[in-house]
Amino acid sequence: MNLNNLHNFPYPPSLLKLIGKIESSGAEIFIIGGAVRDILLGIEPHEFDLTTNALSSEIDPLFSSTNTFGSKYGCITVNFENNRYELTTYRKEAQHLDMRHPNTIAFVRDIKEDLPRRDFTINALAYNPISKIFIDDFSGLQDLENKLIRCIGNSALRFSEDALRMLRAIRFASQLGFSIEQETLAQITPTLLQKAGLPLDRLKSEFNKIILGTHAQFGIKYLVGTGLMQYYIPEYMPPAEPNINQVTAQIIDRLKYVLDSVEVEKKKVFLQRFNYSKKVIKSILY
Repeated sequence: MNLNNLHNFPYPPSLLKLIGKIESSGAEIFIIGGAVRDILLGIEPHEFDLTTNALSSEIDPLFSSTNTFGSKYGCITVNFENNRYELTTYRKEAQHLDMRHPNTIAFVRDIKEDLPRRDFTINALAYNPISKIFIDDFSGLQDLENKLIRCIGNSALRFSEDALRMLRAIRFASQLGFSIEQETLAQITPTLLQKAGLPLDRLKSEFNKIILGTHAQFGIKYLVGTGLMQYYIPEYMPPAEPNINQVTAQIIDRLKYVLDSVEVEKKKVFLQRFNYSKKVIKSILY
């Protein structure tokens, strides 16, 4: 895969100025994760997440409008020239006792120590559009070329750190049309999802994104194959017409498709459990 997409992308002027301002303070900074992945794939990024070796307390004085609410996790929001950017200090994490958040965080100065904590190889890509430095410590570029979703390191450990990552893997498959690498796929289990006790709003959000994906047939296949669909809809049966992508990409239409073979009362249980709006419930049940 050619890096020219990264080098030639028309980055927002405010982003380049923000990066330059932080570098002028003596710190280093990179665009990280989804934006780098999407630009390489020729997809317009929705946002630019940034990672830096500067602490929130070092970034805050550089800008007139910031939000330091997440500073204990090394996160700071910078409002700069009518744009909002999320910056996170390089860190190492340990002891994810609730299968969602780290109990121990240590800020570090080297991005090479930060990248191993991330979820998938394709999300651990870092790029600086000023220096043109590109970092890929886990062969994420190769996985992009091969259309593969792979955990960084031990996939069982990655999912035990954050069980929501299992759904994120399926969501990326649905959105990008990628396959999930065999070892990563083997560690996606409904047992872990049940044990994690994740908030229903997060589970609902990921489910909606999966069924609304451009390649939602992949998402449905993985939900069923891993057993996670049973967590959402125990009574699920594949519709007679198996291609969800022939259905308009609107949440009501996609939910009608997924719930087509489910009895009315069971549909109602699912929709109410995940707190869908009255409008959605009415459109599907009546």
